[in-house]
Amino acid sequence: MAKRTKMTLVLMPEVVERVATCIVTSKDMAAFLQALPEDWLSEPLAALRQLYRAVQTRRLKVLAGDKVYPRHVRLWPHLELPYEIHDEELCGWIVKAMVLYPTVAFDSNDLPPSYPLQPQTQLKVHAIETSELLQEAISRWPERIQLLELLFVDASEWPRAKQVAASLTTLPALREVIFQYEAYDIKYNFSPMFQALASTRVRDVKVLNVHTVWPKAADTALAKWLRTGSIAALTLDGDFVLPNEFDSSAICKGIAASKTLVDVEIKSTPLLQLFFREIPVLPPHLRSLSLQGLSLDDLALITAAIAPSQLQKIQLGFDPGYDDEFPNETLALVDALSHLRSLRQCHLFGIQLSGTDVTRLASLLPQLTTLHLEAAGLDDDKVAILAAALPQCSSLELLHLSHQDFGDAGVASLAAVVPQCPSLKTLNLNENLVTDKGVQALCPIVHHLDAINLSYNTIDVDGALAISHIIPETCHMTRICLHGNRLRKEGVLAIISALGDCVYRQGFVNVYDTVFDDDDAIEEAIEELPDAAWIIFDDDSRTESRRTY
Repeated sequence: MAKRTKMTLVLMPEVVERVATCIVTSKDMAAFLQALPEDWLSEPLAALRQLYRAVQTRRLKVLAGDKVYPRHVRLWPHLELPYEIHDEELCGWIVKAMVLYPTVAFDSNDLPPSYPLQPQTQLKVHAIETSELLQEAISRWPERIQLLELLFVDASEWPRAKQVAASLTTLPALREVIFQYEAYDIKYNFSPMFQALASTRVRDVKVLNVHTVWPKAADTALAKWLRTGSIAALTLDGDFVLPNEFDSSAICKGIAASKTLVDVEIKSTPLLQLFFREIPVLPPHLRSLSLQGLSLDDLALITAAIAPSQLQKIQLGFDPGYDDEFPNETLALVDALSHLRSLRQCHLFGIQLSGTDVTRLASLLPQLTTLHLEAAGLDDDKVAILAAALPQCSSLELLHLSHQDFGDAGVASLAAVVPQCPSLKTLNLNENLVTDKGVQALCPIVHHLDAINLSYNTIDVDGALAISHIIPETCHMTRICLHGNRLRKEGVLAIISALGDCVYRQGFVNVYDTVFDDDDAIEEAIEELPDAAWIIFDDDSRTESRRTY
């Protein structure tokens, strides 16, 4: 009888590389690379594995004095490296791994980036504050710029809009533009910009932080672009100051008439006063709708508009300060949401939910990846209703319950079921009534998560000490946010001491605004850490990094 030959499975490195590019998180990429045999890895993946090992052994980190210190090195899905790297072997691995990144993002003040770029790499250039920086980026990479973010700090730094528009139309790869105001009352007419870009292949347009007169010409030009162009995503954010003759319905009509728009985000603009009156039924191709600054008086209109939609993401934020409650209208809205079969992300801000509303929302949870409720009046009993649904949620990745009315009992309900919801990786419980007792209930299950936010609760020293004891189990976590609590010197030092025993951490612990006064002992303890990026003690922009989160 012939002896059977044992079969050995071997995957081609090219196939493995294609699979790797679909991985979403850095933690999963590191685990993927570590688990595979060396001969399964393509040259770029082998180089990336070496870079992960260099980060984990702190050979590759941001050193004091570097332009981006203190910041974590990020290897996936975005690349964030020290500004200066003098290790030739590290540079060689970076060169080989770069083919894995179809796009790379950096700020204009990092021009040129410190790492080599592959010829085919597309670029996202942020924080361009002057016309000179824009021209420098265009002259360096005329064929490769995919995104431009223009910051209007001082209008005198920018020439007339027609000149800027002419520059943008020369970029064949440009798909996304962000116009962001960085100061109040900057007068800049965007109408020539919109007119020129309408003939390009730009598909994503953001106009942010507007606090100035928005001329009718700009409104008309943007509306025409929406009707006739190829815009797929539109974001308008700011308190627009409008002249008397302004007809703010033009953009709403443009949104309704667009054949390409799938993503709309509008925050605190006069457009919201007319939005659902001009758009009584949402366009059937719209997949994402985010509106902040709505009136509760419009609940019936909102419900009628979204009920027949195919939305995958909805975000509705209502103006605060309403004394009246709208129980029937709120239940009708929640009922409409619960019947949206395509919905995956649900965000509701500033609308009071009854127990019946929460029960209806809980029936929606199993199909969601994200539930974000803010200022919804959730008490311990309502949180318990949501918690009871978590074991049936195989897709839920983020649960955000902030600015509510629950405390330790609600937290205990969640802690009891988090291990039964393995997909849940981010839990945000900031601005509630959680005390040290609630923290102690959470500590045994925190390691199941990748991120937790307990900021601005009523956590004291005992809670900080409890957190310090689980620090060794949380090295994989991207963030533990404790800022705004009264951890005091003893609690903060205990956390720093525990961090000092770690070999490597994926993220940081935020303890900003947790002691009454700055303390030299805390600063000295931070200096002794293996990596200062592991903790935030001073006000730090890392919590809102545009390129990382």
